[in-house]
Amino acid sequence: MGWRPSPLTAAVYIATLIAAMLSFAAIATLISAGLGVPSVVVQLVGWAGWLLWLAFLFSRERTRPARRPCPLRYRLAFIREVLPGIGCSFGLLLRPVLEGAIAGEAVDVRAATLAPGLALAGLGIALLATASTTLGLARTFFLHEYVPLPDGITTRGVYRHIRHPLFVGGITTSLGFALCTGSSMGIALALVNVAVLPVYIAAEDRRCMRVIGEPYLAYREAVSAVVPTRRRLQRIASRPWSSFRNHV
Repeated sequence: MGWRPSPLTAAVYIATLIAAMLSFAAIATLISAGLGVPSVVVQLVGWAGWLLWLAFLFSRERTRPARRPCPLRYRLAFIREVLPGIGCSFGLLLRPVLEGAIAGEAVDVRAATLAPGLALAGLGIALLATASTTLGLARTFFLHEYVPLPDGITTRGVYRHIRHPLFVGGITTSLGFALCTGSSMGIALALVNVAVLPVYIAAEDRRCMRVIGEPYLAYREAVSAVVPTRRRLQRIASRPWSSFRNHV
Protein backbone atom coordinates (compact mmCIF):
# COMPACT_ATOMS: atom_id res chain seq x y z
CA MET A 1 0.00 0.00 0.00
CA GLY A 2 3.03 2.26 -0.20
CA TRP A 3 3.79 2.29 3.54
CA ARG A 4 7.29 1.40 4.68
CA PRO A 5 7.28 -2.01 6.44
CA SER A 6 7.93 -1.75 10.16
CA PRO A 7 6.67 -3.30 13.42
CA LEU A 8 4.63 -0.15 14.06
CA THR A 9 3.01 -0.30 10.61
CA ALA A 10 2.14 -3.97 11.13
CA ALA A 11 0.70 -3.24 14.60
CA VAL A 12 -1.45 -0.39 13.26
CA TYR A 13 -2.59 -2.56 10.35
CA ILE A 14 -3.63 -5.45 12.62
CA ALA A 15 -5.25 -3.14 15.17
CA THR A 16 -7.30 -1.48 12.41
CA LEU A 17 -8.57 -4.84 11.17
CA ILE A 18 -9.49 -5.99 14.68
CA ALA A 19 -11.24 -2.69 15.38
CA ALA A 20 -13.27 -3.04 12.17
CA MET A 21 -14.33 -6.59 13.06
CA LEU A 22 -15.36 -5.69 16.60
CA SER A 23 -17.15 -2.56 15.40
CA PHE A 24 -19.35 -4.48 12.96
CA ALA A 25 -20.14 -7.11 15.60
CA ALA A 26 -21.02 -4.42 18.15
CA ILE A 27 -23.14 -2.45 15.66
CA ALA A 28 -25.18 -5.53 14.76
CA THR A 29 -25.71 -6.32 18.45
CA LEU A 30 -26.74 -2.73 19.24
CA ILE A 31 -29.19 -2.68 16.33
CA SER A 32 -30.79 -5.85 17.62
CA ALA A 33 -30.97 -4.62 21.22
CA GLY A 34 -31.88 -1.00 20.49
CA LEU A 35 -34.54 -1.55 17.84
CA GLY A 36 -35.92 -4.79 19.20
CA VAL A 37 -35.13 -6.67 15.97
CA PRO A 38 -34.57 -10.41 16.55
CA SER A 39 -30.85 -11.22 16.58
CA VAL A 40 -31.26 -13.94 13.96
CA VAL A 41 -32.95 -11.49 11.58
CA VAL A 42 -30.12 -8.98 12.01
CA GLN A 43 -27.62 -11.76 11.31
CA LEU A 44 -29.43 -12.84 8.15
CA VAL A 45 -29.74 -9.27 6.87
CA GLY A 46 -26.06 -8.67 7.60
CA TRP A 47 -25.01 -11.74 5.62
CA ALA A 48 -27.38 -10.87 2.76
CA GLY A 49 -25.81 -7.43 2.41
CA TRP A 50 -22.27 -8.79 2.62
CA LEU A 51 -22.90 -11.54 0.06
CA LEU A 52 -24.42 -8.97 -2.31
CA TRP A 53 -21.28 -6.89 -1.95
CA LEU A 54 -19.03 -9.92 -2.48
CA ALA A 55 -20.79 -11.34 -5.54
CA PHE A 56 -21.62 -8.13 -7.38
CA LEU A 57 -20.35 -4.83 -5.97
CA PHE A 58 -16.76 -5.71 -5.01
CA SER A 59 -15.70 -7.24 -8.33
CA ARG A 60 -17.56 -4.55 -10.26
CA GLU A 61 -15.83 -1.77 -8.36
CA ARG A 62 -12.47 -3.46 -8.89
CA THR A 63 -12.87 -3.60 -12.66
CA ARG A 64 -14.42 -0.15 -13.04
CA PRO A 65 -12.06 2.31 -14.77
CA ALA A 66 -10.53 4.80 -12.34
CA ARG A 67 -11.95 8.32 -12.51
CA ARG A 68 -8.48 9.70 -11.95
CA PRO A 69 -5.03 8.10 -11.93
CA CYS A 70 -4.03 6.65 -8.57
CA PRO A 71 -0.46 5.37 -8.07
CA LEU A 72 -1.53 3.51 -4.91
CA ARG A 73 -4.76 1.98 -6.15
CA TYR A 74 -4.79 -0.81 -3.58
CA ARG A 75 -4.53 1.62 -0.66
CA LEU A 76 -7.72 3.31 -1.82
CA ALA A 77 -9.41 -0.04 -2.42
CA PHE A 78 -8.33 -1.30 1.01
CA ILE A 79 -9.87 1.67 2.80
CA ARG A 80 -13.03 1.78 0.68
CA GLU A 81 -13.68 -1.90 -0.07
CA VAL A 82 -11.42 -4.48 1.56
CA LEU A 83 -11.40 -3.22 5.15
CA PRO A 84 -15.21 -2.83 5.40
CA GLY A 85 -15.73 -6.18 3.67
CA ILE A 86 -13.37 -8.10 5.96
CA GLY A 87 -14.65 -6.23 9.00
CA CYS A 88 -18.26 -7.07 8.20
CA SER A 89 -17.68 -10.78 7.51
CA PHE A 90 -15.53 -11.41 10.58
CA GLY A 91 -17.81 -9.23 12.68
CA LEU A 92 -20.71 -11.51 11.77
CA LEU A 93 -18.55 -14.54 12.57
CA LEU A 94 -17.60 -13.07 15.96
CA ARG A 95 -21.15 -12.08 16.85
CA PRO A 96 -22.33 -15.50 18.15
CA VAL A 97 -19.68 -15.58 20.88
CA LEU A 98 -20.37 -11.92 21.70
CA GLU A 99 -24.10 -12.59 22.04
CA GLY A 100 -23.37 -15.77 23.98
CA ALA A 101 -21.12 -13.96 26.46
CA ILE A 102 -23.72 -11.23 26.97
CA ALA A 103 -26.52 -13.76 27.49
CA GLY A 104 -24.62 -15.47 30.31
CA GLU A 105 -26.80 -18.57 30.54
CA ALA A 106 -26.46 -21.34 33.13
CA VAL A 107 -23.02 -22.77 33.82
CA ASP A 108 -24.21 -26.38 33.55
CA VAL A 109 -25.33 -25.73 29.94
CA ARG A 110 -21.92 -24.34 29.10
CA ALA A 111 -20.20 -27.35 30.67
CA ALA A 112 -22.17 -29.72 28.43
CA THR A 113 -20.98 -27.94 25.29
CA LEU A 114 -17.49 -26.84 26.35
CA ALA A 115 -15.51 -29.87 25.13
CA PRO A 116 -17.00 -30.06 21.60
CA GLY A 117 -16.85 -26.27 21.41
CA LEU A 118 -13.14 -26.18 22.19
CA ALA A 119 -12.49 -28.98 19.70
CA LEU A 120 -14.33 -27.16 16.90
CA ALA A 121 -12.71 -23.83 17.75
CA GLY A 122 -9.26 -25.43 17.72
CA LEU A 123 -9.97 -27.07 14.37
CA GLY A 124 -11.23 -23.80 12.92
CA ILE A 125 -8.23 -21.81 14.14
CA ALA A 126 -5.85 -24.43 12.76
CA LEU A 127 -7.59 -24.29 9.38
CA LEU A 128 -7.50 -20.47 9.36
CA ALA A 129 -3.79 -20.46 10.22
CA THR A 130 -2.92 -23.10 7.64
CA ALA A 131 -4.98 -21.49 4.87
CA SER A 132 -3.72 -17.95 5.48
CA THR A 133 -0.11 -19.14 5.66
CA THR A 134 -0.49 -21.09 2.42
CA LEU A 135 -2.33 -18.30 0.63
CA GLY A 136 -0.03 -15.54 1.84
CA LEU A 137 -0.86 -12.09 3.16
CA ALA A 138 -1.18 -10.50 -0.29
CA ARG A 139 -3.82 -12.94 -1.51
CA THR A 140 -5.63 -13.11 1.83
CA PHE A 141 -6.30 -9.37 1.59
CA PHE A 142 -7.04 -9.30 -2.17
CA LEU A 143 -3.84 -7.52 -3.21
CA HIS A 144 -3.46 -9.91 -6.17
CA GLU A 145 -6.66 -8.51 -7.65
CA TYR A 146 -5.10 -5.04 -7.96
CA VAL A 147 -1.42 -5.86 -8.43
CA PRO A 148 -0.63 -8.91 -10.64
CA LEU A 149 1.29 -11.63 -8.81
CA PRO A 150 3.52 -14.08 -10.72
CA ASP A 151 2.38 -17.49 -9.50
CA GLY A 152 -1.30 -17.61 -10.53
CA ILE A 153 -3.90 -19.48 -8.48
CA THR A 154 -2.72 -21.00 -5.18
CA THR A 155 -3.26 -24.77 -5.43
CA ARG A 156 -0.77 -26.07 -2.86
CA GLY A 157 -1.28 -27.14 0.74
CA VAL A 158 -4.87 -27.13 1.93
CA TYR A 159 -5.93 -25.49 -1.35
CA ARG A 160 -5.15 -28.76 -3.12
CA HIS A 161 -8.07 -30.33 -1.26
CA ILE A 162 -10.72 -27.62 -0.70
CA ARG A 163 -11.36 -24.26 -2.34
CA HIS A 164 -12.61 -22.19 0.61
CA PRO A 165 -10.67 -23.14 3.77
CA LEU A 166 -10.59 -19.59 5.17
CA PHE A 167 -14.36 -19.20 5.30
CA VAL A 168 -14.85 -22.77 6.48
CA GLY A 169 -12.29 -22.16 9.22
CA GLY A 170 -14.05 -18.95 10.26
CA ILE A 171 -17.45 -20.66 10.48
CA THR A 172 -16.00 -23.62 12.40
CA THR A 173 -14.31 -21.27 14.87
CA SER A 174 -17.51 -19.25 15.25
CA LEU A 175 -19.58 -22.35 16.00
CA GLY A 176 -16.96 -23.72 18.38
CA PHE A 177 -16.74 -20.58 20.51
CA ALA A 178 -20.54 -20.23 20.49
CA LEU A 179 -20.80 -23.75 21.90
CA CYS A 180 -18.27 -22.82 24.58
CA THR A 181 -20.59 -20.07 25.82
CA GLY A 182 -23.51 -22.53 26.09
CA SER A 183 -25.88 -19.75 25.00
CA SER A 184 -28.85 -20.83 22.91
CA MET A 185 -28.83 -17.45 21.14
CA GLY A 186 -25.12 -17.66 20.41
CA ILE A 187 -25.50 -21.18 19.03
CA ALA A 188 -28.50 -20.08 16.93
CA LEU A 189 -26.45 -17.27 15.37
CA ALA A 190 -23.56 -19.65 14.72
CA LEU A 191 -25.95 -22.04 12.96
CA VAL A 192 -27.06 -19.13 10.78
CA ASN A 193 -23.39 -18.71 9.85
CA VAL A 194 -23.22 -22.41 8.93
CA ALA A 195 -26.37 -22.08 6.81
CA VAL A 196 -24.77 -19.20 4.88
CA LEU A 197 -21.93 -21.43 3.65
CA PRO A 198 -23.61 -22.75 0.43
CA VAL A 199 -24.61 -19.21 -0.56
CA TYR A 200 -21.08 -17.98 0.12
CA ILE A 201 -19.63 -20.72 -2.09
CA ALA A 202 -21.87 -19.70 -4.99
CA ALA A 203 -21.08 -15.99 -4.49
CA GLU A 204 -17.33 -16.45 -4.13
CA ASP A 205 -17.12 -18.83 -7.09
CA ARG A 206 -19.01 -16.29 -9.17
CA ARG A 207 -16.64 -13.52 -8.12
CA CYS A 208 -13.52 -15.61 -8.75
CA MET A 209 -14.80 -16.60 -12.17
CA ARG A 210 -15.28 -12.94 -13.01
CA VAL A 211 -11.85 -11.92 -11.71
CA ILE A 212 -9.71 -14.92 -12.75
CA GLY A 213 -11.67 -16.50 -15.58
CA GLU A 214 -10.97 -19.89 -17.15
CA PRO A 215 -8.13 -20.93 -14.80
CA TYR A 216 -10.52 -20.74 -11.87
CA LEU A 217 -13.12 -22.76 -13.74
CA ALA A 218 -10.60 -25.58 -14.14
CA TYR A 219 -9.67 -25.30 -10.47
CA ARG A 220 -13.33 -25.39 -9.40
CA GLU A 221 -13.94 -28.53 -11.43
CA ALA A 222 -10.88 -30.26 -9.94
CA VAL A 223 -11.19 -29.32 -6.24
CA SER A 224 -14.14 -29.61 -3.85
CA ALA A 225 -15.53 -26.50 -2.19
CA VAL A 226 -15.64 -27.57 1.48
CA VAL A 227 -14.99 -31.30 1.99
CA PRO A 228 -12.20 -33.19 0.18
CA THR A 229 -13.37 -35.96 -2.11
CA ARG A 230 -13.12 -39.54 -0.88
CA ARG A 231 -10.20 -40.22 -3.20
CA ARG A 232 -8.30 -37.22 -1.83
CA LEU A 233 -8.99 -38.26 1.76
CA GLN A 234 -7.63 -41.72 1.01
CA ARG A 235 -4.51 -40.22 -0.55
CA ILE A 236 -4.00 -37.96 2.47
CA ALA A 237 -4.42 -40.85 4.90
CA SER A 238 -1.93 -43.01 2.98
CA ARG A 239 0.86 -40.42 2.94
CA PRO A 240 3.59 -40.43 5.62
CA TRP A 241 3.53 -37.57 8.10
CA SER A 242 6.85 -36.16 6.84
CA SER A 243 5.31 -35.49 3.42
CA PHE A 244 3.06 -32.78 4.90
CA ARG A 245 5.94 -30.49 5.84
CA ASN A 246 6.04 -28.84 2.44
CA HIS A 247 2.31 -28.24 2.24
CA VAL A 248 1.29 -26.79 5.60
